Amino acid sequence: MRVIKLFLAILFGALPARAADDTDDATIIAPRVVAATVGVYSAVGDADKYYGSGVIVSPDGYILTATTAAPENAATVEIYFADHRHAPARLIAANAELEIALLKVELRDPSLHDPSLRDPSLRDLPFLRLRRDRPAIGETAYTAGNAGNMLKLGDGASFSAGVVSGIYRLNNADPQSSYHGEVIETDAAANSGQDGGPLVDGNGDVIGIISRGFSLNRWQGVAVPSAEILEWTAFANAGIADASIADASIADALKDASEAAKTLAPTPYSRLPALYRPALVALEVIRRYPAEKLPRENWADLAANWQNFDDEQRRRATADFFAADGLIAANQMIRRPDGAVSGVIVSPRGHILTGVFNVQANDRVYVGLDAVASAATGGATFLTDNPVREIFATTADGRRMPAEIIGFNLPLGLALLRIAPETLPAELSYLDLSVTAAPPVAGEAVALLGISGVSGNADLTLNTGIVSAAARENGNFFQFDAPLNYGNAGGIVVSAAGRFLGLAGSPLNPAPLMGKIIPFDGASPSLADYHNAPNSGVGLATAAAAIAAALPALINGAEVPLTATNTLGVTPVNAFAPQVAIAAVRPNSPAAIAGLQAGDVLLTVDNLGLRSWKEIADYFARQPRGRIVTLKIRRAGEEENFYVKWE
Repeated sequence: MRVIKLFLAILFGALPARAADDTDDATIIAPRVVAATVGVYSAVGDADKYYGSGVIVSPDGYILTATTAAPENAATVEIYFADHRHAPARLIAANAELEIALLKVELRDPSLHDPSLRDPSLRDLPFLRLRRDRPAIGETAYTAGNAGNMLKLGDGASFSAGVVSGIYRLNNADPQSSYHGEVIETDAAANSGQDGGPLVDGNGDVIGIISRGFSLNRWQGVAVPSAEILEWTAFANAGIADASIADASIADALKDASEAAKTLAPTPYSRLPALYRPALVALEVIRRYPAEKLPRENWADLAANWQNFDDEQRRRATADFFAADGLIAANQMIRRPDGAVSGVIVSPRGHILTGVFNVQANDRVYVGLDAVASAATGGATFLTDNPVREIFATTADGRRMPAEIIGFNLPLGLALLRIAPETLPAELSYLDLSVTAAPPVAGEAVALLGISGVSGNADLTLNTGIVSAAARENGNFFQFDAPLNYGNAGGIVVSAAGRFLGLAGSPLNPAPLMGKIIPFDGASPSLADYHNAPNSGVGLATAAAAIAAALPALINGAEVPLTATNTLGVTPVNAFAPQVAIAAVRPNSPAAIAGLQAGDVLLTVDNLGLRSWKEIADYFARQPRGRIVTLKIRRAGEEENFYVKWE
């Protein structure tokens, strides 16, 4: 058996101190990256227009962008620079399969071949190098781009910091995006308008070009790797080598930046994958009704009819397109996608801990007579659950084995699975909670480790953030802001120092729903019912201490249902006021039976002072049935004790 244990002094040692001039520093990297990031605006026809971002990759104006910003049939392209200048560009080549286009900024007078006569504003442009090798998961990463048309408006490119959060083959869910190869994922921001912009490493070298594509399991920004682009660019450049005497400089600009990458200081997160990956598993959860992928209209299909529209019709068609697309995208987000979820092996006997969300039976489905009703299907439907039929676990070394649910604890959001004994391997890496667990501390850096979510694929993902609140619901949970989504739900939250803090919970609340398009509001159900969505920045994890306390019972097959929380049975005058005063008492409640009345002010519970209604609610929720609790109250200026018993 291989047990994952943390001997921090041996395994990690002291993390290297960052020097003041360390290249892996956002304040140093940002100005250089932003200066080389441009806004790209193109048009196929009078009304068929596109915009996005690009990155200058040679001092004489070669620019890489995405075909979603400059499609292969673009008639005109305009570039907006960080210094407020703009200039036309030529589309040198486009590769729809890679979703990459190569542009060249035009000189104002292209007939002037003497370098001294060229427009000085378009010479010696700031540029970034492309890195040939792939980065490591957990490595520092930055994004930059023309989010919200900021470059055209003169406000400069946006810049965001994060890490490389995954590397996997993309099952692309964006209808405008044509790329389906390997991607580099990041948890740095990648917003609308940033497609075609650079994803850079801690040296400021380009490791990828941001794509519009995304995975339904992850809903995070991804980039086409520079390693893929370099191979294509070398081919494309061969046909334009003698177009201008300056074109040869692109060979120097696109040089291998891998040697420079080796000087990058390791991040605390870069050590975590090797430590925890062996115990993480990809869980394929097969349900009665398969996942539903909603059809989304392609903008190019609409734009093909522009010549038949007048200006008002184009305006309305554009508004209708984006309104419908937004509704479909929001409905897709509340549908559980096809693909694996995360779990962690916690015993040598093949016990796998995951979130109840991943295996719950209360997913809701609108069903017709024979199949799941789609958005386009009319007729009567009824709402039903979507129970689990089979579960398969895939380990880090690729072994795929059947598993079954043997226990659950709904109040803690935990489910325990077990690999089928007849398929259990002789050696199995697992996470020893007694060795690795630690309490969360508000503000400490954390990583959420999970699985990419591609069915049958166990690629690791790593999202970063901090502990937002160290205790929620009597300390059984804590809050964190690392992106939580369908793929890494059930994954593990660990500190940057390597300690196991807890298990990631649900990315969605209430439960997933499919089979019917529901509106934003004005109906039931409604999208407004969902108060938590994937990657919201508000994630809850079951704390390690609560898991350790519940695990023995789960291994023995415990099934702990949700139960009614112990309540006093009173309505407060003001739930947010420091004075704990009663406005009303519910008949036959513990408070009514004990003799409490409207107007009473609660002073202490079991001699503990009260400062808020939250304190007394939490205290009563922890009490077992049959226990007598002493309440001191003030009534009409007199203090008096009352005794409340839970029956």
